[in-house]
Amino acid sequence: MNSKTSNLDNATNPDELCNRAGELLANGNAREAIRLLEAVIAADKGHAGALMMLAQVALSGGDRVRATGLIESTIESNPDLAEPWYRLGVLQWTDGLLADAEQSFSKAVSLQPGHAAAWLKLGSARLASNQNEAAAVAFQQALLLQPRLRSAEADTRLPESVRGEIGNANRTLRRHYQEMSSQVIARTRQRFPEASLERFIEAFQILQGEKDKRYCDPLQRPAFLLFPDMPAKPWFEREEFEWVEGIEAATPRIRDELGNLLAERAGFQPYIRGIAPGKDAISYSKEDFTSLADSQAWNSFHLNNAGVIKENAERCPQTMAALDSLPLAQARDYMPEIFFSVLQPGAHIIPHYGQMNIRLTVHLGLIIPDGCGLRAGEETRKWVEGQLLIFDDSFEHEAWNRGDSDRVVLIFETWNPDLSEAEIAGLQDFFESRGEWMSQFHKPDGA
Repeated sequence: MNSKTSNLDNATNPDELCNRAGELLANGNAREAIRLLEAVIAADKGHAGALMMLAQVALSGGDRVRATGLIESTIESNPDLAEPWYRLGVLQWTDGLLADAEQSFSKAVSLQPGHAAAWLKLGSARLASNQNEAAAVAFQQALLLQPRLRSAEADTRLPESVRGEIGNANRTLRRHYQEMSSQVIARTRQRFPEASLERFIEAFQILQGEKDKRYCDPLQRPAFLLFPDMPAKPWFEREEFEWVEGIEAATPRIRDELGNLLAERAGFQPYIRGIAPGKDAISYSKEDFTSLADSQAWNSFHLNNAGVIKENAERCPQTMAALDSLPLAQARDYMPEIFFSVLQPGAHIIPHYGQMNIRLTVHLGLIIPDGCGLRAGEETRKWVEGQLLIFDDSFEHEAWNRGDSDRVVLIFETWNPDLSEAEIAGLQDFFESRGEWMSQFHKPDGA
């Protein structure tokens, strides 16, 4: 045994010694911390934790050369670790070695795709060398992994340099999406008369911040896409749609298939599965959905989630056949969402807004005990078995089950009937372009 380690507590492993050294550093006892870390390295010269802590000590003392050497030693001994590559990149970046820094950050994210800070730095390095599109890719990945970065530019608790990088990320992505929107508008103009696209064009001007949002109702706040001059009404009547009768007539067949699913309880999952970073699905108006995260209080069986879920759909052929004849809202990676929604006794889905006012949410009542209700805007309605409730979920809405058994409805989405053929075509082009762009990114866990 090495003499340095023999003087230490033999029951203490290297990781524990590094933890103790960290505590010593936090308490200002750098000399004793260094002694422990050097003892660890004497026993294991490639110990990443000890090498990186010594590098940080050297950097704190202004010895950048020693810090760089220690980080490079860490990489040599631990080539599959992302963090040393990231730390090396930061030193290279601050020393003005931009090309070297870009390579180090690229290596870090290749080893650890979930390393948001490395993606942010990679975007900055690419932007500094005028690789604007490549920078947008890196920045988008960083923001998907850490959505809070979007608003962190204004956080005065952060160093000015970090806020500047976040500001560059936001501006780069804004330019990217403006260009995407411009291309979609140009393609749509080639297909349809200009006069039919006024609202469509304005919707994207609003989306990109070029025009202010104009709300027609204080309880309507679509979080993502506001289509202007749409009818500002939360509820739509069944009599307004010719397809209502057909889907309502299929209720007995749909309920039979639901009964089989409920008997097996296979495939039902919490509708809110964690509060996943980067999940662009629900906007909160008063509180969050933490109480429902991973809870069976609100659970679902999905047949389609912006794409048919084959194994589930095959178990419900009658339901899928009934839905096939409907004008479902369809757009890549966004719509439709079709699922059986189960709300257990005592459950409450808190007030919230949907993402867009271009679609309607439709509920088919299947199992409705007393004490259940749905509020959209200022009006509350009750489900009736075998009938539809149709509403615009960009209005604030909430649902509850105050009964003594499960409430079950089939939920799907249709286009808002006020949209024209040209507007729907343009929107589908936009979501196709956005879906293609987003498909290249690493998805955070749970997203």
